[in-house]
Amino acid sequence: AETNNKGQTSLEIPGEDLEVAGNYSLAAAYKTLRTEFSVSQNFDVLAAEPDLTHSRIYFSSSVLQPDQSSIMSVLLEDAFGNPVEGHLISIVPDSSAVQVFTSEFGTNEKGQISFSVLGNGDGVVQMHIFDSTLGQMILGPTQLALKGGPAVNDSVMLAESGPVDGFVISGLDSESLAGKDLS
Repeated sequence: AETNNKGQTSLEIPGEDLEVAGNYSLAAAYKTLRTEFSVSQNFDVLAAEPDLTHSRIYFSSSVLQPDQSSIMSVLLEDAFGNPVEGHLISIVPDSSAVQVFTSEFGTNEKGQISFSVLGNGDGVVQMHIFDSTLGQMILGPTQLALKGGPAVNDSVMLAESGPVDGFVISGLDSESLAGKDLS
């Protein structure tokens, strides 16, 4: 940036240069001498709101035997893959046959929170994920199978979902146009 007659200037940092959350440092320097002449100033770039196309749910086991537990982990990331810290997450099962416990307060610095899930009974339970920070349901519902007796077959409980009926592509820049090749 060039200074005006008062020795002042401003610089706009393009948004794509600050997509990765973290602590950054900025100092003025002479372009030709490449030596700094100002004190470095630090600033933080924070993760944005969770992007549901980047966030995930993981189970240690998605089929529970009687009195067995499973670990259910929720990972929140923004559109740039930055972990989203400090979101208050709760799990709401649609059946009283499932109990959910956690000792964690919110998503950690890696954007994760884990729950212990206990279940008794037979059938499939819908697990709804509620983000109190956003005040809405997110990432779900997801399913957990309970195998309380011989009536439930593992192969049925682990069946894949049906065929994909569409795709949602997000995060494209303003240069992306329909019909234009992209990599």
